[in-house]
Amino acid sequence: MNREEIKEKAIDLIHSCVPDLSGVDINEESNINTDASVDSMSFIYLMTQIEAEFGIEIPQKKWAKLCKFGDLVDEIHLRLSKAK
Repeated sequence: MNREEIKEKAIDLIHSCVPDLSGVDINEESNINTDASVDSMSFIYLMTQIEAEFGIEIPQKKWAKLCKFGDLVDEIHLRLSKAK
């Protein structure tokens, strides 16, 4: 899966997991915690759904460092490439 496919799939997941973000434009620089006003429970739910959808595991201590959407996409891409 290439980076663009990951990005599109992640945006779809964000929109479906966090109803308040439905229809909100998300780009590489979007801060998924603060710009989007995602509360901590919604963020945890989103991260677990991303892990399940992509079949990866991102350590929880790393979650806090994934502030920008682009960082999240990079991390997913990294985890998927390591899984090969």
